[in-house]
Amino acid sequence: MEQGRKKMNREEFVRAIKYVKGKTDKVLPVTPQQVWIRAELAEKFAGEKYGVRLWGRIYKQKEPSGKWAIILHPNQLDGSIITNNIGYIYYELGYHILAPDLRGFGKSEGRVAMGFLESLDVYDWLKKLHADYKVEQVIVHGLSLGGATVNYLSGLDTFMENGPLKVGKLQALPELHVTRLIVDSSYVGMKQFACKSFFIWSGIGLTKDNFDYYGDASESLRHSKTPMMIIHGKKDYFVKMKNADRIEECVNADCRRWNVEGEGHVFVLLGRKTGEYRDRIREFLE
Repeated sequence: MEQGRKKMNREEFVRAIKYVKGKTDKVLPVTPQQVWIRAELAEKFAGEKYGVRLWGRIYKQKEPSGKWAIILHPNQLDGSIITNNIGYIYYELGYHILAPDLRGFGKSEGRVAMGFLESLDVYDWLKKLHADYKVEQVIVHGLSLGGATVNYLSGLDTFMENGPLKVGKLQALPELHVTRLIVDSSYVGMKQFACKSFFIWSGIGLTKDNFDYYGDASESLRHSKTPMMIIHGKKDYFVKMKNADRIEECVNADCRRWNVEGEGHVFVLLGRKTGEYRDRIREFLE
C-alpha cells in the first residue's frame, strides 16, 4: 500500500508540472520587466564558477507601493510559471512581485543546488531590490526547492557568520525589511535526497569539509527573526510531513502551521484548495 501511495504522489507532481507549463504571462495585468543580476555572494562563498548570471521578472503595481513579494518556484519550474499560479494572491494585495529563475532553471545559469546556494542568490536579489526601489516590506514565499531556499535564508546572516567559511558580514532579514516567510512542502536538509558524495560531485560549492554544516538549514532556522508560515500536505510522500515538523522545531521566530488534509506535494500547483490557500496566506500577512 505504501509503495502505491508513493508512486501516485510522484505522478501527481509530474501532472502538476504539466498543469502549469506553457501558461506564462497570461494572468497578471502587467507586463513583467526582465532583470539580471550576478550571483556575487555565491561566488564569494564557493568560487568564480558559482557567480553565475541570474534572471528574473518584476511585476510592478500600476500604483506606487513599497510592498514586495519574492516568489520562489519548485524544482523543474521557473519564476514566471509559479507567478501565474499564485502571484495573483500578492498582486491583489498591492505587492510588487519579483519572480526569479533559481540557478539552473529558466534563463538563469548554473546548476540546481537544492537550496543553499539559492538562498545566497535570493540575498543578492534582496540587495538589488533595496538598491533600485523604495522597499518597505518584503514577503518571501517558496515552494518545495523554493521553500528549502527560504529555510536557508531565514537566519542566513548568523548561519554564514558561524560557518567554517567566511564571506563577510551579512544583514539580517529584518534589516532588509523582510516581514514574513512562507514555506510550502519544503525540506530542511539536502541529505534526505542523496549522499554527501553526490552533492560534492555535482558541483554545488560544497566540499567534504563543509557539507555537514551547509547541507542542513536547521542552524539557519534557529537564528531566524522573521515570522514563518509552514504549509504541508498530510499525504506528501515526496517531501514527508516530518520535514515540516522539523522546521517548526528549529525555527526561532513566531510560527504558524497549516497541515493540509488529503493533499500531496505542492498541491496548489494542481489547482487544489486555491481559495483556502489564498485566504490562509492573507490571514497570515494581516
